[in-house]
Amino acid sequence: MFWFEPSKPWDDKRKPLRYFDYSLAYSPERFEILFGNFYEAFGRGLVLRTYLDEDFRHDKSLNGVRFIGHLPYNTDLILLGAKLRDVFFQENTYKIMNIQDSSDQLYGADISSQPFTFIGVGGRYLRANRASDPTPKAFNELFGANLKATIGPIDLYAEGAKRLGTKPGIGGRDEGKGYYLSGSGAFTGFGLVAEYLDYNGIGFPVGVYHYNDPPTPIRSGVAINRGVDEIGFGIGANASPWTPIFLEGSYAQLKTHDKTGAVQEIIGKGKYETYELPIIFQLGFESLHQKEIEEGTAERNTEKPNLDFTYTLGDNLFEIEFEFAWVYELPQDTPTAFRYHETGFTLTYGYGEGLILAFGWQFVDQDSLKRYDYAKSWPIMEIAWSINQNNILRLRIGKEKGGYTCSGGVCRYEAPFTGIKASLISKF
Repeated sequence: MFWFEPSKPWDDKRKPLRYFDYSLAYSPERFEILFGNFYEAFGRGLVLRTYLDEDFRHDKSLNGVRFIGHLPYNTDLILLGAKLRDVFFQENTYKIMNIQDSSDQLYGADISSQPFTFIGVGGRYLRANRASDPTPKAFNELFGANLKATIGPIDLYAEGAKRLGTKPGIGGRDEGKGYYLSGSGAFTGFGLVAEYLDYNGIGFPVGVYHYNDPPTPIRSGVAINRGVDEIGFGIGANASPWTPIFLEGSYAQLKTHDKTGAVQEIIGKGKYETYELPIIFQLGFESLHQKEIEEGTAERNTEKPNLDFTYTLGDNLFEIEFEFAWVYELPQDTPTAFRYHETGFTLTYGYGEGLILAFGWQFVDQDSLKRYDYAKSWPIMEIAWSINQNNILRLRIGKEKGGYTCSGGVCRYEAPFTGIKASLISKF
């Protein structure tokens, strides 16, 4: 059982969330049956994906019944019937994103098998009955399959899905399809990964929440519409040509089929680390170009180099992080573009595994940015103390700039913050 209520729930904006989770399960050797709250993903998420992202404060959970059977030949069967609850922190308050459709009924089945060590197959089905839809027979159903193979140091994966349904409200046939391909190889001193995707109408419902969350190739977490209309690819490589040197780079892009919305990302990183000297030096570069991705912003491009230096002396750790970004931003409500710089640095001291002290400062050289509520400077200090293995105390004092952030294909606007945050996490 888990109960949570945000601070100041009596405030007009922060209405009571009444967040309560429970589950009861029976799990002998060959099967498990569960009643209550749970998370589930079919394949890579083209058909169904629910999860808990504690750092991003996004909880997409199911409430109902789930059966898992462990069958012969390394085969697992999952059957479920549940309702979704999508809780999201946005604009300085927690919201249930699917509050209008919280009675939708989900029924799903997934089977995966790996009869041989080098090959695996899977198939899945999900049906969503939209109880709030005026059309009595309104529903969506997704079905798909996947194939994965291992050939020496190479891993290959392919998954496809198709959606059949009824258009909400007006009725009529509605269809969609999508597929996702990926491959990776690990060789001596070198690694390579590539992925390709094409989603055309599998993201549903269309709006602020989804029952499924297909992968995005953008490592920073940006997606355009999470499976409704996306096509793209990503490729990355890493190498260690000499023992103390590690290099990593990636390129990815994502577009709508008519190219009205697009994201392009380039990431490069080099790290020097040797056991002879107690230092780690990292130098990196990130480039992110966005077109019609953020609400209210037509274009936003950032070019950001960064460096990180760590020095260890006995139980003492010293770390310096610095980043500097060139930003081009074109709002949708004005023909005038902003060109400015974002700078940030963090100084960290750690003692053993139990105490971390950090001081950071972020600032911009433009004082007319609506996205940051026209502020320019955000100093912050944080103390993290691991009292023991089961108790961690965190204290943050200062300012946080907020703005548009993304994680796992989900994005939100987070309001700036000034004040004190304290948390005590106890596990027992």
